[in-house]
Amino acid sequence: MGYTPNTLIVAIVLAIPLFTKLSLTTFVSINCGSSEPFTDPQTNITWTQDDAYIEHGQSFNVSLGLGTFSTLRAFHTLKKNCYEIEVQKGEKVLTRASFFYGNYDNKFSPPMFDLIFDGNYWGTVITSISDHVDYEAIYVAKGNYTNVCVSQSNPNHIPFISSIEVRGLDPQMYNHLHQNHSLILLSRRAFGANQTVRYPDDVYDRIWIAKNSDQEFIYSIQSEALDINISTVEDQPPKSAIQNAFTLPNTTFGIQYNISSLLQSTSDTNNNYNSSMNSLYFHASPGSTLPPLINAAEVYRIEPLAQGTDSRDVEGLRQLRLAFKTLSEWKGDPCLPFPYAWEWIQCTADPKPRVKALNLSSYDLNGILPDMRSMDALEIIDLHNNTIEGPIPEFLGFLPLLRVLNLSYNSFNGYIPNSLNNTDIDIDITHLPELQNVSITTTSDSPTRMSFELHILLLIIAKQILSLGDMGNNKGGVGLLYGSRVPPTFFDELTHLFLHQIPIILEKDSRKSFLSKRFEGSHSKNCSNLWFSWNCFHSPTH
Repeated sequence: MGYTPNTLIVAIVLAIPLFTKLSLTTFVSINCGSSEPFTDPQTNITWTQDDAYIEHGQSFNVSLGLGTFSTLRAFHTLKKNCYEIEVQKGEKVLTRASFFYGNYDNKFSPPMFDLIFDGNYWGTVITSISDHVDYEAIYVAKGNYTNVCVSQSNPNHIPFISSIEVRGLDPQMYNHLHQNHSLILLSRRAFGANQTVRYPDDVYDRIWIAKNSDQEFIYSIQSEALDINISTVEDQPPKSAIQNAFTLPNTTFGIQYNISSLLQSTSDTNNNYNSSMNSLYFHASPGSTLPPLINAAEVYRIEPLAQGTDSRDVEGLRQLRLAFKTLSEWKGDPCLPFPYAWEWIQCTADPKPRVKALNLSSYDLNGILPDMRSMDALEIIDLHNNTIEGPIPEFLGFLPLLRVLNLSYNSFNGYIPNSLNNTDIDIDITHLPELQNVSITTTSDSPTRMSFELHILLLIIAKQILSLGDMGNNKGGVGLLYGSRVPPTFFDELTHLFLHQIPIILEKDSRKSFLSKRFEGSHSKNCSNLWFSWNCFHSPTH
């Protein structure tokens, strides 16, 4: 069955259905902002505190709220703030997010912000001081975790969340739902019921709101059956939701169920509905001696699910988050939905986005750079000004699209890997005092662009060519260049030599002396470009 965005689906319960004993795979209840668990005396559901699911945000007490609405967690920093909840891959789940502002911040200014699940826009949350709002979606989990996120969409509107519930469903329920679509709840009603129905009456903890008649000629009836068999009823509604019904005094009239009012009342302001179905009408069939009735109804909006960020990038980013603790607070889909990508990445605009840039300068990364070779769409990697340790990984030179690599101001040690030789990558490996001497091969067909700062350039030719001062401890970062001549073979096939913006101290007082001493006897006939700009050539003072 195919769907288009904003299609409506209405599940009407007209029969008298079901109860099957089952074991739910997922049944998670999170009391956001709470510091301890508690058990709801009405439902016997145990709610857990949220610190196992999220690592940032600020907890607040809500004096006007009761139960799960007595606390909340607000988020003042990140663009996208996600709870990560374990599920089973391929499991059909019902996820519910609830919000109660209750003037927790004493500003009398209920915020409006965006709600997201697994990289999919869910809706725009419009809160109020006195009322809570619930959002509910049914979908098939594509991975081992599902994410519920809130994002700031307006300045000074701080997103928050009060509670999250995730319930596993029987795989046969809502089997008209394609795995690439979700059901967004608009309404769930139990007609003629005296009170709201939920767990434990509904083992899946759907919330059925009691609906009384607002039309004079429609009245409620209650089943007199001692037991109601709902085993044949689609989607397994609870007995208590269908033991009552709306009906009419005779077959002359029909029952009208207004759907357009549900669409108008939805807070999802980013969707336009063009459904020609405004109401449902129930009439007695020709020849029927009984009037129509309706026990319960669910109304959903069908939405396509996002494909999600490419799994190769998701895996590479997972390795980064495992390696560096400061990145662990970023959760949810890295790129989706637009514009809520993680702050330190750039993504393509494809339906299945790729990560094309890592901008992790000054993120306090401390540790060893993990294997990210799966992120083969990367064009830019900027890791400068951290304390990353260990050797520079070989895989960096094999990333096919990489143009810019900035590893400066870190604690890398060892050697520059051979994979970074003879590449077109713009590499910055300045201020890496732990690096050892390295050799770079040069050929006339693929010249090496030696555009590093002084102490890196000298490390490349150290010990074999020049006698060096203590580069790492030299005050001011000025290198001391002195000693023997450059061996003739070093420049044999060198075509480019860049000594740009390098503070050099020479034993002689002129560039001419430097050139004559260092190139004397060398066969640099292929070297057509020598750059000595932005330097200070002068004699040493000691």
